[in-house]
Amino acid sequence: MTFKRNNLSQDVIHALTLTLVLCLTLLSGCSDKEEILPPEPEEGTDIVSEYKAYVGHPFNASLGEQTNGYTIKNNDPEKLKTEYFGIEHFGVVCIFPLCEGESSIHVLDKNNKLVKIIKIQTTMWGSKDVEVENGAHPYVKPEVRVEAQDTQTKQNIEKELMQELKNRNGTRYTFDNQTRLFTMTFPDGRKGYEGTYKCRVDSLIMQTQSIIKKYGYEVSYKNKFLIIREDRTEEFCQRYPDSGVTSVTTQEIWRDYSILDIFPW
Repeated sequence: MTFKRNNLSQDVIHALTLTLVLCLTLLSGCSDKEEILPPEPEEGTDIVSEYKAYVGHPFNASLGEQTNGYTIKNNDPEKLKTEYFGIEHFGVVCIFPLCEGESSIHVLDKNNKLVKIIKIQTTMWGSKDVEVENGAHPYVKPEVRVEAQDTQTKQNIEKELMQELKNRNGTRYTFDNQTRLFTMTFPDGRKGYEGTYKCRVDSLIMQTQSIIKKYGYEVSYKNKFLIIREDRTEEFCQRYPDSGVTSVTTQEIWRDYSILDIFPW
């Protein structure tokens, strides 16, 4: 009898030991728990959409039917601003590129499954066909704003600059975003100045051999128009030093005729 009890005790000890080892193994696995990621799509599924974009030029990426209620993950927030909109049965991602480079967005369905990857290749804006067309924009107009103590001086500056904007209609530009060179041609076809340029989210800097000009820059109306603003306060303060000039700014409209070659809408 004693011999059998000893065998039973050993069996119990072995069972307890195995149980303890199993528990420790499970606890160790829990402590190293990894982040749960959305399941990858099945192999062969075509879920990648690729877009080419310009810095500062917003565009929309449609997700197709039955995508309302989906969510997005912006993988490169330092390069893109994104916003998702559900319109009836359709989902749309609004994308605003902030800087040059590659970036991506993951689209997840209601079950947190990865169903689409949006890849964006962003470059500096460029165009071979830009024309000054003041008055062509559907709702933004060319304008001159002057602040000065002397009323007559204010009126003189406004008249001069409004005529200047009118005379610039038909001026043409090219911008090569590979070489970063630009050219300008006068409305009568004469070759104007040329130089280098930099285009950022809200500014356009143009430099020739003798001058650097920095313009305020805003993309408008499906990227077809550029609203160009220039601060000319310093220039007119020097011309009218005793007239109390405190601010002179202009706004003109450029039409980008090459934009339809870049964006699909």
